[in-house]
Amino acid sequence: MIKRLKRRVILLVALGLFTLLFLIVSAVNIITFRSVTKSIDEVLDLIVQHGGNFPDGKLPTEDNYSPIPLPPDMSPEVPYESRFFTVTMDAEGEIISTDTKNIASVDGDDATGYAKMAVIGNAQRGFVGTFRFLRADLDEGTSYTFLDCGRRLETYGLFLLVSIGIALLALALVLVMMLIFSDRIIRPIAESYEKQKQFITDAGHEIKTPLAIIAANADLLEMEHGEDESIDEIKNQTKRLGLLTANLVRLAKMEEDGAGISKMEFPLSRVVEEIASEYRAPALTGDKSIRLSVEKDISINADERLIRQLISILLDNAIKYSPGGTAIDLSLASRPYRIIFSITNETEEQIEQADLERVFDRFYRTDSSRNSETGGHGIGLSLARAIVQSHGGRIAATTKGDRDFTVTLSLPLGHRPGIIRKL
Repeated sequence: MIKRLKRRVILLVALGLFTLLFLIVSAVNIITFRSVTKSIDEVLDLIVQHGGNFPDGKLPTEDNYSPIPLPPDMSPEVPYESRFFTVTMDAEGEIISTDTKNIASVDGDDATGYAKMAVIGNAQRGFVGTFRFLRADLDEGTSYTFLDCGRRLETYGLFLLVSIGIALLALALVLVMMLIFSDRIIRPIAESYEKQKQFITDAGHEIKTPLAIIAANADLLEMEHGEDESIDEIKNQTKRLGLLTANLVRLAKMEEDGAGISKMEFPLSRVVEEIASEYRAPALTGDKSIRLSVEKDISINADERLIRQLISILLDNAIKYSPGGTAIDLSLASRPYRIIFSITNETEEQIEQADLERVFDRFYRTDSSRNSETGGHGIGLSLARAIVQSHGGRIAATTKGDRDFTVTLSLPLGHRPGIIRKL
């Protein structure tokens, strides 16, 4: 129980931190990428607006150079840093001209290839490799202006990798700290749970003696005065309280991370059929029937005594809380590495979703279908969950219709991976 709680705390912290870091890194990188793209588009817009060149129509060469009237928010170094080329096409998509004088790494044939790839996407703006392009409609056709963004994209890629690396490092450091300090974090809960468990165990042992005395005195009174309704009620309630105490102690022991589990291989299919056969008479007494769908010859490596108790609890629960004239469906099937067992019964009234989430809590009963008149204690499903968890399995309650209740459990076969044993 405490180990599961510790793992759950670490998992929740890791999941929460991962989600937070993912959102932060994603937001930062999306904003950064949009900022980079916006600055690139501003340069492209400026070039296209001035006929494929910078505003004064001159290149920043050493001879005959005059200051370029750039927008005030743009760096004067932009003309030196920008490498671009332009391709013009007619209405049929044929190349009219290419202008590659402002870039050394691309010739006319390369420029034509980039332009054809840009046409395929039919977008006004976009990326072709490391080039950002802008399409402009002209009187004689269409022009595509490409700006080399290789360095900017490399810088952004490095920023992306660094941010992801820092986030993963932070996640790893927090997980290491959680592993180190998780015992201290859950220590108050662990101490409270241990005290509660010890109290249940001690109280169970202390109650046994007065219950035995009450039962003995009730038998003595019956011998002296004969059968009496009051004496029978005392004996019934004493027996009920003794069973409740025994179940509480058993549940407390079961929650000690599988304490007392003795596993061995046994024929599960045969066990399920035997227990179902034992419960047919109680079911018929209440005008109910049991329908079986059991896959033959399934064996499992588990504690047979506890598995028998588990199936009995679920069948007893289904018989108690289903109305007369209904059938209880029980199924057992094998899956890779696991077995699936389910039991379905109708209920007197519809079970709400909030009730489904709490049916495995101790002493929990729904207002109508699970009342003390059935003779239960409200810990049967809690004990079933403890047995399943002690075997490394999972158990869940679901409802598909208005008045059906299904408990499904999954247990590991306990054999070597990849082998489903048949007897």
